[in-house]
Amino acid sequence: MNGMAAREAAEAASGTAPEEDSAAKKSPALARKDGRRQGGGGRGRGDAGSAASAAAHVSMGDALLAVDSGEAALAEYGKAVRLDPGLAAGHIGRGRALHSLWRVKKAVAAYDEAVRLDPDSAAAHEGRGRALYAAGRREEALKSHDEAVRLEPKNADAHEGRGIALSGIGLDEEALAAYGEAVRLEPGSADRRESLGNALESLGRNDEAVAAYDEAVRLDPKNPDRYESRAVLLDDIGRGEDAIADYDEAVRLDPKNPERHTARGEALAALGRREEALKSHDEAVRLDPDDSYAHAVRGEALAAHGRHEEAVAACDESIGLEPNSSYVHDLRGEALAALGRHEEALKSHDEAVRLNPDVAAGRVGRGRALFRLGRVKEALESLDAAVGIGGDDAEARAERGAVLLALSRPRRALRDFKAAAASDPDSAEAHMGIGAACGRLGLRKRAAAALDRAVRLAPESARIRSMHAKALLDSGRAVEALAEYDRAVGVDPDWAEAHTGRGSALLALGRPKRALAALDRAIRLDPCLALAHLGRGIALFRAGRPKRALAALDRAIRLDPGRPEAHEERGAALLALGRPKRALAALDRAASLGAVTATGRYTRGGALREIGRFDEALAEVDAAIKVHRDSAPMRHLRGMVLVGLGRACEALAAFDEALRLDPGAVPVACGRAMALADLGRFDEALAEVDRAAEINPNDANIEKIRSALAERAGGEREAAGE
Repeated sequence: MNGMAAREAAEAASGTAPEEDSAAKKSPALARKDGRRQGGGGRGRGDAGSAASAAAHVSMGDALLAVDSGEAALAEYGKAVRLDPGLAAGHIGRGRALHSLWRVKKAVAAYDEAVRLDPDSAAAHEGRGRALYAAGRREEALKSHDEAVRLEPKNADAHEGRGIALSGIGLDEEALAAYGEAVRLEPGSADRRESLGNALESLGRNDEAVAAYDEAVRLDPKNPDRYESRAVLLDDIGRGEDAIADYDEAVRLDPKNPERHTARGEALAALGRREEALKSHDEAVRLDPDDSYAHAVRGEALAAHGRHEEAVAACDESIGLEPNSSYVHDLRGEALAALGRHEEALKSHDEAVRLNPDVAAGRVGRGRALFRLGRVKEALESLDAAVGIGGDDAEARAERGAVLLALSRPRRALRDFKAAAASDPDSAEAHMGIGAACGRLGLRKRAAAALDRAVRLAPESARIRSMHAKALLDSGRAVEALAEYDRAVGVDPDWAEAHTGRGSALLALGRPKRALAALDRAIRLDPCLALAHLGRGIALFRAGRPKRALAALDRAIRLDPGRPEAHEERGAALLALGRPKRALAALDRAASLGAVTATGRYTRGGALREIGRFDEALAEVDAAIKVHRDSAPMRHLRGMVLVGLGRACEALAAFDEALRLDPGAVPVACGRAMALADLGRFDEALAEVDRAAEINPNDANIEKIRSALAERAGGEREAAGE
């Protein structure tokens, strides 16, 4: 503003008070609240000419402050005070200008001088109260506002300032009464209505708060701040669509304000309208490329779309602008983890913890990354620390529960999931965890109820539906699991985890080719998803392609070396390729990670048999059979081990049991023939081979066995004749 324009403005200016301390802000509009009374009187010495000139400088300062020219206004007030040191209005103006520039200590000093010169100036006491509040001296601020109200009971600014001070010391009911008095004195003021709404909101009286914001909008319909203040509350109380309508209007009225686009994007994301949310965040970044928070929430929106590489890049932009935000480092770690880059994710979470060690979120992310890297003890320590910080933090409890469940400690996991649900009854993840833990403990009814509740809480979440399907699969309900995975894919066709789960369900149903197609789709969507590569390895192995299976399993282990089942499946593939010693090494690695399963023991038994360690092999197979009594392959392997030990009668019994379970199993029939031959019952042995040939006439191994048995029988007869 040039000098002439400022002088013209000075003729009509009434002045504005500065912003309050950020602790007083309860909505975007409240941050712009200020007093309007200038005050006067308290003149000291000075001739009439100096006094008139000083007053002119005060008016000029008021005009400049009205257009946010704080430094220029301060200079004008300084001239006024130099010309007439006893002019209270000059000191009040200096206090207002200094407060607007956030020099609050000097502002308090200026108001102190104004009060000394004119102790009966309500404006001086009111301004002093606001400056004291900004300086954190809230009890003193309240006393100043009380004095302003005593001197001028009809001063609405003084009542509002008193409300702010009362709220700051936790006297919310008294604060509400003060805001109510300000509204009574100025019923047509949108500012007063909005402040009343803030006070009602802080007391949880949300319907009344919405009504106050409605009135503020009615009185000032062209002000975008009115709509945004109401939108924040509407969003908080679950009226998301109404909140979006208000954000839309705020953006329409003020389209070049990046913060409005950011707020709108966050509200849209909360409603699952991710495409629109991302567009809002893109616009915010375009309008202000130096806003670190805008880049961060854009990264969050990109991650929600599965665009994790771009999410990492957005977080890097944010960190470049503001490197000390633990929130952004955490967000970056989550995006890196989604890409399978767990070492880098751990570094990001470590930095988040370093920047803010007293926040649970960083330690939760750190624990998750450590678990994925196979550093289970450290993972639990990190999650224990997160629970210690957060206490009833639902995320920390649920994450620790998930780790405990993966470590086959369902009872402890259940306690954590229950605590998470108690802290946040609407946490679908917590109820999903309860269901999974109850399923492991055989509490099927409780498991089903918890799982159903989780899906009801988040029916449009592909992640929750996938978790529900996983729990169904773990409890042996593969058909239902497949249907639920299909629903998850219907919600989000690009959710790689859902396609991975479909593959697992199809494998459980004995459909390896269809499983392979689902897993290949998952890998196309997310090449770094270790579970998809693991499933692909299993599918290839089941399809009789152990070499390709081994390559897929090796890829899974590179992405996630701490997953024991990958090492166990690798052992099975190596055994099928005739590498029993390497198979045993892979199984040892699986066991070191906490996995000793019946299937793993069966594979170990096969490897030990191959290298002639029959007694150890028998112990492993017997342990596996205790878990899976009706497994024909395990009974068959037991027979083969007993043949190796020369215990043909027991071997024959094992083969008979295997054939009872699977009458069409050619390898079992061939094994039974070998046991019969060991007992000298060659005719029966050859008859068993003939039966195997009828089942599968194209099996070349059958003829080899027949020839070997015939040769052996001939040798035995020749020996007997001699």
